[in-house]
Amino acid sequence: MIEPLRWSDTFAVGHQELDAEHRLMVELISEICVTQDRERDATSLSLRLHRLEDVTELHFLHEETVLASIRSDQDKRHPWLADVLDAAIRDHSAEHERMLNQLRAISRKALGAREAAAWAECCEELKAWFIDHAIEYESQIKTVLQSV
Repeated sequence: MIEPLRWSDTFAVGHQELDAEHRLMVELISEICVTQDRERDATSLSLRLHRLEDVTELHFLHEETVLASIRSDQDKRHPWLADVLDAAIRDHSAEHERMLNQLRAISRKALGAREAAAWAECCEELKAWFIDHAIEYESQIKTVLQSV
């Protein structure tokens, strides 16, 4: 049996809405892995994976909007911070594109997984993908949110 991805406070960035989106992503990944492990329904899996992709894309856009808002606020308060935030926004946006492509590749692989071992591997990849996003790449957002 595949274990669900469980919420951890280490996934939080300190922004109520972004953290709620992270929680939703955790729930979706768990639902995909645990339910599909029991049901093996290709249509259901496809719908769930597309929902995760849609939620992720909206989440990434939301993060970029939050960073842009903070950046525009800093023009008035700390003009020296604008260059740092511009670089962070560019880096984060590029990382989002890479992460979305990676998620889509995992989704395609999951849709083709026929054997239990292949399916379990896809679930572990989904979990690792989220943890990589939430801990490694979100540290930049955490730092920005804590510094303003």
